[in-house]
Amino acid sequence: MRFPNQRLAQLFTLLRNETLPQDELAQRLSVSTRTVRADITALNTLLAQYGAQFILNAVAVIS
Repeated sequence: MRFPNQRLAQLFTLLRNETLPQDELAQRLSVSTRTVRADITALNTLLAQYGAQFILNAVAVIS
């Protein structure tokens, strides 16, 4: 899959096999939790064509 930027590719790699808290994702990517949420929305737009999505809840992102 091609990603529009490196951060989305990194986020996809982090979430591919595990559930992680938003704050941990933000720390690993050196961004805010707001940016993580925006990036999850962007990833879900890309993944929709494959019938897949990441679920974002109040605590964690579920793959």
